Amino acid sequence: MGGGERSVNHNLTVLSVGYLAKPMLQASQSLIVHSVFSRAVNLSLANDGLLTLLSAEYQNLPCAVRMVTPAGWDWRDYCDNGMSIITGQGWLIGNAWQANSLQASQWQPTKLAMPINADSLKKVSNDHDMLKTLLVNYCQQHRISSTLKLLPDWPANGLIPRLELTDSDSQLQQQVSCLIGYGSGLTPDGDDYLLGYLAALSLWQQHPAISHHLTNVKSAINQMLMKTTDISKHYLSLALQQDYSEPVHQLLTCLCHRTSHEVLMLAGHQVMQFGAASGVDCLAGVLHGLRTIRSTQ
Repeated sequence: MGGGERSVNHNLTVLSVGYLAKPMLQASQSLIVHSVFSRAVNLSLANDGLLTLLSAEYQNLPCAVRMVTPAGWDWRDYCDNGMSIITGQGWLIGNAWQANSLQASQWQPTKLAMPINADSLKKVSNDHDMLKTLLVNYCQQHRISSTLKLLPDWPANGLIPRLELTDSDSQLQQQVSCLIGYGSGLTPDGDDYLLGYLAALSLWQQHPAISHHLTNVKSAINQMLMKTTDISKHYLSLALQQDYSEPVHQLLTCLCHRTSHEVLMLAGHQVMQFGAASGVDCLAGVLHGLRTIRSTQ
């Protein structure tokens, strides 16, 4: 497939393709631009999901294509909301640009799970305490705030997320309803927090109590996805299937395996770098999940 009738001035190099994005590029279709930013573009899919085009400095996403773009490239100069991007046979063809993904690597992380034993619970507690310190220091250093109370004892204000292992189905429904769509931005604070919470609990699905709790939380989120933004709905829908970004997956890998303090801190730091407060909210959700796991002792 070539550029058709479109004038092509830029042949972009595809670095990597997310494992869920790869089959999307094989289908011959015209995808509509949902939203465009300087370094990223979201394309609408027929199933209400999104295919994201990212510049090379971003890490991988399950439904994303990472590309090398020329110096000074701004996607807003080449894409407008509502315009179409053509895909097929591994190609992406836009306005004055095209990219072939056939030679690009596919990003597909391994599935993770933690063994259920005393050593794992001790590791959960230790990792929680280190990441908690990292979160507080990072927020104070970069003056980042959230509309949520990120930790039980910090900061002094904000909505308090209440998700407990012993909560009834109706209590979980109420708490998820309070969180989903709560806050401002493309991915509200409450949604990012829920995503992190799901990620942490996903490691302990073999534990009966965690599995039951996680199933109920997922069910509540799934029923309330229409309360939030399109972009946030997309990422929460992926999280319900245990599909996470590369930074979140790297952090989960550290939680599953014995890693050095420095490697764990780097993974936590990379999660927090996403968005203005999205990464901080996500890490706070992970910490809440670790506390829930710790409560099984």
